[in-house]
Amino acid sequence: MAIVKWKATPATDIVADALIALIMHAQSSAAAIRLSSTPCRHGSQVVNDSGVDGEGDVQMNDVSLTENRLRLIADTLKDQFENVEVVYEGNSASYEIKTDTSLTPGIIQENEHLTCTVNVSFPDDSGGIAEIRVECLDELLAANIQECIRNLTRFAAPLR
Repeated sequence: MAIVKWKATPATDIVADALIALIMHAQSSAAAIRLSSTPCRHGSQVVNDSGVDGEGDVQMNDVSLTENRLRLIADTLKDQFENVEVVYEGNSASYEIKTDTSLTPGIIQENEHLTCTVNVSFPDDSGGIAEIRVECLDELLAANIQECIRNLTRFAAPLR
C-alpha cells in the first residue's frame, strides 16, 4: 500500500503522476497481483487545505468543478508570472497579469510593465469547453497564454 501526498500545482502533478505510474506498474507485475475486496476511494474527492483530517481521511470539498478549474488557471498563471490579480464571478474569472517580460522585442521599455487581461468563461458547471479571451499588446505572449489556458482547461475537464 502506498499513500502519495503532494501540494497540487501543474509541475508537482506531473511528478506525482509519474510516481503513481511507477507504483501501478510495480503492482501489475505477476509477483504483485493481489485481489482486494474494498473499492477504491479516489472518486471526486478533493483534499482540503490542511491535506487530511485528524483521522487521515480525505475531506470532501464543496467547490464546483468549474471553480476548481478557474482556480487551477489562477494557480498556473501565478506560477508563471509574479503579479496576477483574479476576480471570480460565477462560472467566469478575469485574470490581470502584469509582467516585465515581453516575447516581442520593443513592446515594453526597461522598467516598464506589460499588462495582459485574460477572461475565462464556462457555459455551465458540467465541465464544458471554456471561452478564453486574452488581450495584450504583445500578441505572441497573448497567443501563448491563450494556448496554455486552452490546454489546461481541456486536460482538467472530466473524461467523457
